[in-house]
Amino acid sequence: MGKRLNFSGWKMLFGKREGELFQTLEGHTRDALKCLKALVDRPGFKTFCRRWGINEQDALLSACLCVLLHDAGKGTRYFQEAIEEDKHRPDLPHPLFSLAVAHQIWSKGGYPSVWPIKGTPALELLAITAHHSLLWSDLYVHGIRREAHLDFELELAEVIKRSAAFASELFGIPELRNVPDPDFETLKRIKLVELVEGGLGFLKDITQGIEDKPRLKSIYTWLLSLVKGSDMLASRRFGEEASRMRKGVVGDLLDSVPVIWGIPEDLRERVLEDKTPYSYQSVLAEIDDPFVVLRAPCGRGKTEGALLWFARMMEVEGVDRLIFAMPTQVTSNAMRERLAKIFGEECVGLYHGRSFLEHREIARLIREERVEDEEIDPELEIQLAREENFLGEVMIKPVTVTTVDHILYSFVHGFRQADFALGCLQTAAIVFDEVHYYDRKMLSELRELFRILRRMHIPHLLMSGTLPDFLIAEAELEGYRLVEDEEGVEFRPFIIEKREEPLVVRGNWEVNDGVLKELLNGHERGHVQFVILNTVRKAQEVYKALKKAGIPREEMELLHSRFCYIHRREKENRVIELLKGGKKPFLLVSTQVIEVSLDISCDRMFTELAPMDALGQRAGRLNRGAEDPDEHKLIIFRPATVEGELDLLPYKSVAEVVERTWKTLAEVSVSYGDIKTWCDVVYDGYKLDPAQLPGLFEKCTLFGPNYDEIRFSEEEGKAFNPREIGMPTVDVIPYDLLVEEGGEGEVIEYIWRLAPVPVWWVSKSNREGLGLFREWEIGRRRFLICLIPYSSEVGFDEERIGEEPIGGVMI
Repeated sequence: MGKRLNFSGWKMLFGKREGELFQTLEGHTRDALKCLKALVDRPGFKTFCRRWGINEQDALLSACLCVLLHDAGKGTRYFQEAIEEDKHRPDLPHPLFSLAVAHQIWSKGGYPSVWPIKGTPALELLAITAHHSLLWSDLYVHGIRREAHLDFELELAEVIKRSAAFASELFGIPELRNVPDPDFETLKRIKLVELVEGGLGFLKDITQGIEDKPRLKSIYTWLLSLVKGSDMLASRRFGEEASRMRKGVVGDLLDSVPVIWGIPEDLRERVLEDKTPYSYQSVLAEIDDPFVVLRAPCGRGKTEGALLWFARMMEVEGVDRLIFAMPTQVTSNAMRERLAKIFGEECVGLYHGRSFLEHREIARLIREERVEDEEIDPELEIQLAREENFLGEVMIKPVTVTTVDHILYSFVHGFRQADFALGCLQTAAIVFDEVHYYDRKMLSELRELFRILRRMHIPHLLMSGTLPDFLIAEAELEGYRLVEDEEGVEFRPFIIEKREEPLVVRGNWEVNDGVLKELLNGHERGHVQFVILNTVRKAQEVYKALKKAGIPREEMELLHSRFCYIHRREKENRVIELLKGGKKPFLLVSTQVIEVSLDISCDRMFTELAPMDALGQRAGRLNRGAEDPDEHKLIIFRPATVEGELDLLPYKSVAEVVERTWKTLAEVSVSYGDIKTWCDVVYDGYKLDPAQLPGLFEKCTLFGPNYDEIRFSEEEGKAFNPREIGMPTVDVIPYDLLVEEGGEGEVIEYIWRLAPVPVWWVSKSNREGLGLFREWEIGRRRFLICLIPYSSEVGFDEERIGEEPIGGVMI
């Protein structure tokens, strides 16, 4: 298209394009300023300024200037030519050009900074420079047109002046009425390489020597989140318009300051639902403490207690977001669904390594409800899912449910939007669920994370049913307010029974015939029974034995982590629906995935020996919330190999803990207070290892490594791996599912069918020439196909691959 002119004959500067629809640079800037107004009107803005002693008016002016000038670099001749030709020019990044204009205007106008460093608004300039790319050491060092000059269109000065006047009225800031003009002649003499080396390099030099890294990281990421949040929300509005209006030119699209997601005013009422709170919940609803440890048994309303604490933190700390940090993807999905009923679907975000699939399913269900008798557009589903996944990733919604891994990675450049996400987290309260559940490596990293959160003054609550004293000491939690469900910890919901004989013999895989008879007898009597094994192979053998004994498929289920995502999701939903609906009799055979995933309860539980805290987690699904045992039993089997030795898989790294657990367990009716005491005995003298987080956090405070140096993918670390890797896995597509689809279909359909298998399976197949794996190309993506027989009922036929190596096993 040719140059578009306004009535005065000056060039019209464009800021956005989608198809043949253009938005003017001034229009986008005004929309972004309106979105900024919505963000700074939230309580978190005042809270953050008060927390760090920042003058609120200076912060407001600073944020306005950042948003006003963030896209000034689009006013270059290069960008305007590229947008009209519908080309992308990564060699001429507009944020870098914006840096030059912003520095000049800040200097000429004498404007304040939230934290002046060497007399320079360094953090504001960096937020503008990095609003499209993660700030890292080599940002814009390579791949740019080094000799290009800063060639701006003269019309940019008027765009800035009019936008500044608009901002002055919108925010009530008189200093913006007469923003100085950029000196384009001076700027034109500067080369892009000089801006990188002399400008960005200077900012790197003056910020590296600052010792208070948590303060530096907090203020920078908070400022960045305001810039990126405003830009993102304004761009979303243009995207919505582009879906309706295919061609033309538009100015600002928002009629007024938008209403963005908020916390319901009646949050307490929604949480309690006219129920009388437990005593400890009432304490949480009234305390002013920003750092809290909550110890309460399963089934006693820890989540509701945490929400009441959050409501209190909104009052006394002024937070405006809630982050729920969960141990697993499955627990994250379940918590999102639960919180959406309280806060509303639109207000709750979700993010983890497979959350895109969850968002797509949610989008499909919502569209089915709203559009009856119409064919669902899969492209629209995918678009909505991607958008929701991004909002969850950056944690911008009032409530976000994510994994603790994602929280950690946001502190160390672990993903492209890490600094944006950490900026949103600055005005949040964080709830860590089942904090005792993690391995020693993760606990070490969490210890350091809690230390940084305290230095950043970010309120957080740690929930646990059996948090041992060693963890309180090792994680330096002695100064936290301890709130305990003193009534609930005295409940005795079950009796422990220990058995020396194994449930399944590892090696010959024989299932204990006496236990089978007990299970069948309990089934005939109408019981709900759970059988928990420590490995997938054992769980499969028990399930197949029960099926052979005549238990119908509709009265039992097998659950473990080696199913495809879609099958595991279906199984979990089925179990919850059946048991919530009062299904009896019912048998669930599972691995450790049951420990923190499902809000369900049984009449009798058969389990292999595990560390004491893991047994406590499993027992949380037995006679849940009851005061007395009433014949409910937790029957614990000492696992053994065919040689008669203790089978420690998958707990070889904590063998001493497992041995201590067996010796400590008593055959009595048990309270959660007892389990906590036993945990203290079992973990006496236990120490956490040094962590990676402190060193990486310091490196990544502003610059440092890029996200692709920190980890390989969403689920695989590189420079930073917060979890122990007992058994590395690789995602594969079962060949049987590929045959069902005929090898056709979109890539997204096959992502649903990815299942994790141990890497040693692939190694063994290659080493022995078994031919069990092959590559398959679908679209532009290559997948690994597994030829081991697979069914949605049992998973892979693990008998075909043989013995697990001694090193460990995936649960």
